[in-house]
Amino acid sequence: MQTNIVGVEESWNPVTDCNKSSFGNQNNQADQMPYRLQAKGKQDNSKRFQVTCHSAELKRPFSWKNPRLVFVNSTVDLFHDDVPLNFIYGAFLVMSHTRQHTYQILTKHSERLLELNSELRWESNIWMGVCVEDQEHLYRIEHLRRTGATNKLVSFKPTFESVTDIDLTGIDWVISGGESGPRFRPVDRKWVRR
Repeated sequence: MQTNIVGVEESWNPVTDCNKSSFGNQNNQADQMPYRLQAKGKQDNSKRFQVTCHSAELKRPFSWKNPRLVFVNSTVDLFHDDVPLNFIYGAFLVMSHTRQHTYQILTKHSERLLELNSELRWESNIWMGVCVEDQEHLYRIEHLRRTGATNKLVSFKPTFESVTDIDLTGIDWVISGGESGPRFRPVDRKWVRR
């Protein structure tokens, strides 16, 4: 699926839907995804907010001829507790076998990311990131730092308060900003600049 995410050429969604496990994703794109998929005949809307794994979708990156910058699960967290371990391993296996593509993954479930770290194939084409929406969730950066990911990123997006005392040692890339969409919650530009 092509995406409107700046710099990203492709969105790869082997998992769809999620429950709202964090304040940061109370107003996210996942709200609309079930309706989009239902319109395309790909999903029964009665499964709204149920994590659903799509095994056939795992194979899609093999069909892309040209290298792409790919955002993994643009509306769902690959490390959500309801995503089976074998499915996560399968996604990492696909990414490691399609090294011509660069994959970006973001998670709010940094505890599970750290727990599975030693069992994942960390190739240089896999950019792992965590979302930090407020001061309370700064610990996710430390979890990320302790993984074997070659390229590490932090997304302070959406930002809901000024976040201070940030240690970015070992972090390669930082994204910051507010929410988008019709029900976006305001962001103070000072928070982003800081």
